Amino acid sequence: MLKKALIPFLIAVSLVFLIFTRFLYLREFPVGILNDEVDVSLSAKNYFNNGVDLSGVSFPKSLFITNTWAGLSGLPSYLLAPFYGPLNLSPLVIRIPYVILSIFIGFLISLIVYEISKNKKLAVISIFVSLINPWLYFYSRQPTEAPFALFFVLIGVYLYVKFRGLRKIYSLPFFLFSFYSYFGAKPVIPILVILLPFVYGINLKNKMKWLNIFLIIFSILMTVTYFSVSIRLNGSTLSQRANQVTFLNFQKYADQVNQNRRVSVDFPFKELFYNKFTIFSKITTSKFFGQFSPEYLFISGDSVVPFSDHGVLYVLDCLIIIFSLYAFAISKEKSGKTLLILSLLFLIAGSVGSSISVVGNQFVFRSFLHIPAYIILISYGICKLNKMKLIIPLYLFFYINFLVFFLFRYSIDQQDNHFISERVLSNYLIRLNKTDKDIIVIDPEPDRTYYQYIFYSGDNLNTESKIEFLEICPEKHTEEVLIINSKLNCDYKDSEYIVIQSQKDAGVRYKIYNDSLCNISDLTSYRRDHKITDYNIEGLNDKIFCNRWIQNGKTN
Repeated sequence: MLKKALIPFLIAVSLVFLIFTRFLYLREFPVGILNDEVDVSLSAKNYFNNGVDLSGVSFPKSLFITNTWAGLSGLPSYLLAPFYGPLNLSPLVIRIPYVILSIFIGFLISLIVYEISKNKKLAVISIFVSLINPWLYFYSRQPTEAPFALFFVLIGVYLYVKFRGLRKIYSLPFFLFSFYSYFGAKPVIPILVILLPFVYGINLKNKMKWLNIFLIIFSILMTVTYFSVSIRLNGSTLSQRANQVTFLNFQKYADQVNQNRRVSVDFPFKELFYNKFTIFSKITTSKFFGQFSPEYLFISGDSVVPFSDHGVLYVLDCLIIIFSLYAFAISKEKSGKTLLILSLLFLIAGSVGSSISVVGNQFVFRSFLHIPAYIILISYGICKLNKMKLIIPLYLFFYINFLVFFLFRYSIDQQDNHFISERVLSNYLIRLNKTDKDIIVIDPEPDRTYYQYIFYSGDNLNTESKIEFLEICPEKHTEEVLIINSKLNCDYKDSEYIVIQSQKDAGVRYKIYNDSLCNISDLTSYRRDHKITDYNIEGLNDKIFCNRWIQNGKTN
């Protein structure tokens, strides 16, 4: 009796612990803000202050057209505006809604599992699997658009499986929200909505045929409306990003086709075997299967979001998924078959966005529907294995190992991919801007550097500043503070300078001439260690900031 009474208590304590770890070092790690995240957060702030996104486009027009660097879908920024608007933006502020969102995503998956299976144990297990899942944990610290697309589509699926009959149409607005939350969701959601009724074995010959027909019509209208409106708008997001979609950019394969034909011995019908369609098919197939490769899932992540020594799932998950598929195969429960089909639907529909993208092997965000699929498979396997005393300690070990990796290794190893140098530069400019010095920043992408500065400084986009952001080297060295990206050949050999380094390999990222903030005699040639407190960069005083983040520019 006492043992049974302890179970709810232990479950509650475990949930509190796992939720707490979602907020652990939220201000410090990841160590910087990606350009996409800057666009999302600054657009939200600008919606609140000025009624338009970062590029000056109002809502709902921004659902179809925007000039933001990331080509935003518009809806997430608009929804975040009431939260971000009154606050000073910071890594902590912009991540809190996404941590909450990721927790709700886990509970939505659990609700879907329960509605289908009516199995409380399986539903509870799915909550825990969601909270320790590396992929979903990563989403909790990535203020971009894919998490919103996942959140809305799961609400839609939950309402669809919960209600019966025509009340299933309550789910449609949330599928529409998901569709407009993320460019990568555009090819995914229509396929999901069309196929979802078949999860329950409903076909066009039974009494629900009109619902199926309505869902198909809804999906077609949703897609056609977006494309037809986008085509009519000059500079639409679709036209800007069409070159990122394989079947909209066949001309991209022309050089490869010519190369294949040039290095082949002449034979009849050579054009039949080497053409744009065969190249397209090969690339698309490669990307489709790449999403399921063990290296991506369990070893290193994808080429866009490299996890170094960790995949988006645990190695233990691989064994559990294999057992889960076996358990599904031998199960005679109708709910088990339904969960398996739903997982497969998530995997198939969720693979479309990544398969047709030409932007590297971009799986972490574009394959967002794979997250609930794997969580359902893993949860079912754990439930059927029925070895909780063994599995819980194993997963606890893997989860703690992931936290140590993500917070203390990944954050250093991949800090340049998270724009740590731009965060340091922005903080340097904020501190120096308090003086009477004029400042010139020379960078290949001055707009992106400017927006990073605006994000960290909290300045209004229209505020006049003593800082100029340029992309061309000045003809001669002047008395202003001059900050130059090392990618540009703007060196002044007779002038002393300090530097902002890559913290991974000590390579120079920015050279600073005429500095008046840091005492060069106190600076070291490179950074010798990394402390957690250093990554609350905005909270450091000037002396500690200079000592920890600015180097003297000497090579020895």
